[in-house]
Amino acid sequence: MHWFGPMPGSREARALSSMAVTVALIICTISVVRGFQGQTFLGRPLGGDFAQFYAAGKILNQFDAARLYDLDLEVRLQHQAAPGTSPDQMLVFASAPFAALIFRPFAALPYTWGYVAWLAFSMSLYSAAVALLIRSTA
Repeated sequence: MHWFGPMPGSREARALSSMAVTVALIICTISVVRGFQGQTFLGRPLGGDFAQFYAAGKILNQFDAARLYDLDLEVRLQHQAAPGTSPDQMLVFASAPFAALIFRPFAALPYTWGYVAWLAFSMSLYSAAVALLIRSTA
């Protein structure tokens, strides 16, 4: 451990954390902007794995709940939502059925806006968790 010098203090750790969050936000913003333009970012369609959860919410919104694990329907809905997806790509919704309920409101939106709403929702949950953690250690 002495190869790299002393451990960073809280000031340095905060600075490094802020830089990492800033870079992540820039990359996420570029990905979303390119997705709205119909382009991929680093060869991946907008949302990545979100397509499977969006399709699960769409199934609950528009079809009988018994079709939640219908692979043909899932794949068709994923490719409709994210047309940039490779034709041979298939994401399987393998979560518990109640998890699909969370995605119903996001699936009521067009795919790109559903993904943006999911990002905002996820970020707010993460921020709230970090705030609770910081408050509990202070």
